[in-house]
Amino acid sequence: MTHPLQAFLDCFPPDNMADERRTDGKSTVGGARSASADLLERFRGVLPESLLRLWAGPGLGWYGDGLIQLVNPLEYLDTLAGWLKRDLSDLSRVPVALTAFGKLVYYRRLGEDTEDVSVIDPHRPGGGAEVLAWSFDDSFNEVLCDPEVQEDTLDRELAGQAALRLGRLEQNEMFFYVPALMLGGDDDLQSVAKGNAPVHLDLLLQLALG
Repeated sequence: MTHPLQAFLDCFPPDNMADERRTDGKSTVGGARSASADLLERFRGVLPESLLRLWAGPGLGWYGDGLIQLVNPLEYLDTLAGWLKRDLSDLSRVPVALTAFGKLVYYRRLGEDTEDVSVIDPHRPGGGAEVLAWSFDDSFNEVLCDPEVQEDTLDRELAGQAALRLGRLEQNEMFFYVPALMLGGDDDLQSVAKGNAPVHLDLLLQLALG
């Protein structure tokens, strides 16, 4: 049976599968690994079944040679609730992925038959959210596969340069700017560092809140 997110998988192969094709001898520590049965059950009925199938295999971790990471929502719920100024118990908004530069991709259940996928850029003042598409599957299978979106939203070129300079990202890591853009930093390669994603996202949230 064809996977409902097969187009996404074709655009963004799991990084541990990509490792098998590498010729430089390097591996990806953050390569995809199957989610636990408990985690799958925890979000059944909350998140789209197509995403849960992706969690089951290939799994959580980096896809697309370090461009986007499928995350355990439990590790990012606090951060998302802070950015959206919503109650932590509100599971109508659930973080599902993180870009190489820490843009938080989250699922919104807006009604019985209404959903979308949105992205928060934590580096910019205000961290305004951008809607990818009014459908989870379309967001992953179509929008994220668009070359322009990969450059503008996933920062493909800069992420590739940063990985060459600083090393490939591991699980729950991200690239960020030093100093932060909200403190007057520059969004160029020489200003990029990498580190723990939940920790740095929290720091950026505190800056945004003033």
